[in-house]
Amino acid sequence: MTMDEIDEIVQRQQAERHRRPDENKFRTQQLRNVLNIIFMAVAVVGVGIYLSGKPLVGTYVFLASMPFKLVEVAIRILKR
Repeated sequence: MTMDEIDEIVQRQQAERHRRPDENKFRTQQLRNVLNIIFMAVAVVGVGIYLSGKPLVGTYVFLASMPFKLVEVAIRILKR
């Protein structure tokens, strides 16, 4: 085997390991990030309202954030 053949094999193996990320996977990750940001923002607002002296309203606001997290978790589990 010549050095050129060895270099070609090494380059082929490196190209297989360092391929570009799948576009669909990238979009799924972006969607999950957006859902997590919405969940965190609404949850923080809910906790703030809860601690400011309106526990019932704060609880409802916090519970309103839960569907966003549930959808994100479902996407994470189903996309494996």
